Amino acid sequence: MCQRRLFETKPQRMPSGNSAGLILLIVLYYASSTLNSCLTKEILISYPRPLTVTVAQQLLSSVGGVWQLWVKAGEIGALSRHWSAVLPVSATLVVSLASYRISLLYNAVSFAQVVKGLNPLFALLVSASLLRERCGT
Repeated sequence: MCQRRLFETKPQRMPSGNSAGLILLIVLYYASSTLNSCLTKEILISYPRPLTVTVAQQLLSSVGGVWQLWVKAGEIGALSRHWSAVLPVSATLVVSLASYRISLLYNAVSFAQVVKGLNPLFALLVSASLLRERCGT
């Protein structure tokens, strides 16, 4: 009996010419992430309220996102049509960011970066256990 997977996709190979660009993107991601963590740590040292910092960041991001939707699409009505799909993802993101800010307040930036760097591994484990997805070649 064949088991049906939730998402049927075929693995795609990356062209060999893009490996330098991929490495550059990974380095830029970790450099900007480290800079963001260091700046957030400095903010939390002078203002030790991680939930307030997270809410302020999310409010600014939300206002910017709604503004971009209005400028690019010319309507905000699309947001009301897709709120039920966006709300759980947004709530999970806020909880994740608040947890990160709280851990950054009490731990060193280096430890927070190690945990943040392991996020893809945790995503792989969750998708394998909850969604029964298999990763492989």
